Amino acid sequence: ETDKNICQKYRKIYTHIFIDEYQDLNQGQYRIVKALAPDNKNLFAIGDPDQSIYGFRGSDVQYFKKFIVDYPQAKVINLTRNYRSTETILQASFHVIRDQHDNPSEPKVFSEIDGKKTISVMNFSTGKSEAVAIGKIIEQMIGGLGMHSIDFGMSDDVIENRDMSFSDFAILYRTNKQGDVFGEVFQHAGIPYQMVNRDHEFSKPGISEILSLFRIVSGLGSCADFQRSIQIFETRIDSATSKLFNNWCFQNQFNIEQAFNQALRFPVPGMNRSNQLKLTGFINKIFTYRQVLQNMQMDQRLLFLCEQSPKISRLIQKNSFTEESFSRLLKMANFYQCNMDGFWEMISLCTDVDACDFKSEKVTLMTMHAAKGLEFPVVFIAGCEDGLIPYKRTEQEITNVDEEKRLFYVAMTRAKEHLFLTHATKRQVFGKNTARKLSPFVYEIENQLRSHEKSELKKNKTENHPKQVQLELFR
Repeated sequence: ETDKNICQKYRKIYTHIFIDEYQDLNQGQYRIVKALAPDNKNLFAIGDPDQSIYGFRGSDVQYFKKFIVDYPQAKVINLTRNYRSTETILQASFHVIRDQHDNPSEPKVFSEIDGKKTISVMNFSTGKSEAVAIGKIIEQMIGGLGMHSIDFGMSDDVIENRDMSFSDFAILYRTNKQGDVFGEVFQHAGIPYQMVNRDHEFSKPGISEILSLFRIVSGLGSCADFQRSIQIFETRIDSATSKLFNNWCFQNQFNIEQAFNQALRFPVPGMNRSNQLKLTGFINKIFTYRQVLQNMQMDQRLLFLCEQSPKISRLIQKNSFTEESFSRLLKMANFYQCNMDGFWEMISLCTDVDACDFKSEKVTLMTMHAAKGLEFPVVFIAGCEDGLIPYKRTEQEITNVDEEKRLFYVAMTRAKEHLFLTHATKRQVFGKNTARKLSPFVYEIENQLRSHEKSELKKNKTENHPKQVQLELFR
């Protein structure tokens, strides 16, 4: 912005610019675009202002709306045909955000796909009974038998049978805590599922530690990797010592490799002899590992390092999701073999969503944010209650209602054929049973598109089912 020579240099390099998800631009990204393409005819942007849901990351939908002001000569192409959802789902979802559309002549999205004429709004007594009932609906829709019977009190076309599988279903929710309830219930009922979020695929406990240790051993580590690595082993290096070491690195502008070599030659200023010995003992262990790993393939190196730390092994084996992530990590390492740069580049880009196989025979559990860009024949949006949708941490918190509406719109339009909006009369909030009210966003949907249904959950008296677990067949 301030150096014309540098600006001209990069404008010559990037003569044609394509920007996807333009509605998610933040201020910094917007300024970069304006600097690179102040009046560029070779700029192409695509986006949907109705799907601007990342305000908490600094994105602002106003940059999208300013595009035609910034580039008045731009040609605008409205993509109005939807190839995913039924007309009912599209109409209902538009009702939620229509107050954000000022122009009555603005073209509306349509699909001309027939389907059920209403959205099912279902009420349950508690959050857990909501999860149990949704599991039962899924079983009925794929023709399975479960451990409960439910009197849904609704028309037969809600549970319409066709050839469906577990992978056709997604349950979306506002907070990760809601997902834990579904995971517990589905595990008990033997319903196969995968839990997905937009977090980094390899940030799980155990996986992040092994990667930090691997970076340290590979000579690519940082102070943060050092911090994690000393906790993996019984080094007895306390927080005060590690902080002193990190500050020493910063003050001398050492990278972690330079710091290790210096610490082996000279004492770290201010560190007593006992702690100095602990530090050098850890560094020597790292250097020993380097010698051992020299002739190993990358996946073998990871396995070796995992075997050196019982703590890492315990963390990885703690649950099936972490084990699956570690298995994927080993496959990735095997694929890249000695291409260390390619391996670390891929690691930095992986998220849970990338790792999930949406064609596998599992119900998908995910947050509404994580669902963006995906689609499923049947979608349940759980917890459609004021306080969750829109989300409020406290009664006094000021919520960005427009963005929360757009998030709900995104969740609704993940559904292709069936959409269920479920809510509980009471739910555990901060450890207390709290009375809940239906989300005001649901009331935005016109009456003729909503069918409110109650369900009554009953335990089968004639059957005594043992506790079930997810079948290995589905994993």
